[in-house]
Amino acid sequence: MLNLVGQDITPSSVMKHVMDIQKYFQNDHKANNWLTECPEIVKPQLPTETRWKGQLTCINTFIKNRSSYMNIIHKHKDDFEKQIARKIQDISIYRSARDLATQLCPIAVALDKAQSDSHSMADLCHMGLYLQQDSLLETHCNVRKKCCRQAHTIEHLVAYQLHPCHRSRRMMSVNISSLGTTALWLY
Repeated sequence: MLNLVGQDITPSSVMKHVMDIQKYFQNDHKANNWLTECPEIVKPQLPTETRWKGQLTCINTFIKNRSSYMNIIHKHKDDFEKQIARKIQDISIYRSARDLATQLCPIAVALDKAQSDSHSMADLCHMGLYLQQDSLLETHCNVRKKCCRQAHTIEHLVAYQLHPCHRSRRMMSVNISSLGTTALWLY
């Protein structure tokens, strides 16, 4: 479920520009050499279809490397591909990538926890409900609700309400009316 939330939240328009830049530095021989000369560089990462967190890694490496990319453009402006240079210099792409990374961080943390062997179904339900209420993801409310509806059944919510660790969190009391309210909120 969390993987689907991350994929639905990530706008393809931002990812396309970031990936074009990262691919250029990864695949172009001259650009890759210029990049290795920079002291504070992180190797550009590209996401894969099988692992969602690769998108966040790709965005984070773009954000970290952008100042080095700008220096490379300045030093090698005659040899640098103009379209890629425009994308790197476009502040709106940088801001969108930075905002997207901020929004994806809570999902990445939840994914790490969900992949742990020590978490129960109640813990996963807690993470889903926590993401539902995260203010960073407020603009994606419909996506979050859709994914929670697909992942959380009434049985999951009952397990969550009855789990000793989660009784006092997010849900104030263990009673039928609060369970009904939660179920209505999700559905």
